[in-house]
Amino acid sequence: MNKKSLIFLTFFYTIIFYGQDYNKTQQEKDLELRNKIENSVYFHKKWMSAKIKDNSVSLKYNAYNGEMVTPEAKQIFPSNGIKLLLSNNEIWISFFRKWYHLISSENNVFLVHVPVVKYKKGSFEGVKSEFKMEHKFYRIENKRIFPLKNKEVKKLGLIEKIII
Repeated sequence: MNKKSLIFLTFFYTIIFYGQDYNKTQQEKDLELRNKIENSVYFHKKWMSAKIKDNSVSLKYNAYNGEMVTPEAKQIFPSNGIKLLLSNNEIWISFFRKWYHLISSENNVFLVHVPVVKYKKGSFEGVKSEFKMEHKFYRIENKRIFPLKNKEVKKLGLIEKIII
C-alpha cells in the first residue's frame, strides 16, 4: 500500500467514525444532550392550559431561561400587567418584563415566587449532569421589587404554598 492510500484511508476512517454526528439534526442532538442530564428545566411537569386573549394555550415555565413557552417552543412575552391563570389555578404575572408566580396579594402588596434552574455539570465520569431547581421569593410593593430573606420565607410559609 502506498503512502497516499494510507493517508487517504486514515482520513476516510476518521471522518466515518468521528463525523457521524453530521447526519443528525439539531433536534436529535438536543434530545441526546437532554437524556444525559438529570431533571428538567421546566417548573411544571406537564403542559398547563391558560387563556390569552380568548385563545386557549398550553404552556410551561422554563425556569432555566425565565420564559413561559408553548409546546411549539414559542415564547409568551411578559409585557407589564399580563396575568395568566393556569389550569392548576396558579396565577403568573409579568412585572418589569419577567414572569412571577403570584402566591398572594393584599393591599397592593404582592408576594411572588420565581423558580430558577441552575445547571450542575457532573464532576467526574459516571456522574450525570443535572438541572437543580431553586426557589426565590420577592415582595412587590409600590412598583418596586424586594427580595425576601429565608427567614421571612419560612415565617410566611411560602414554600408550602407552591404548587408543583
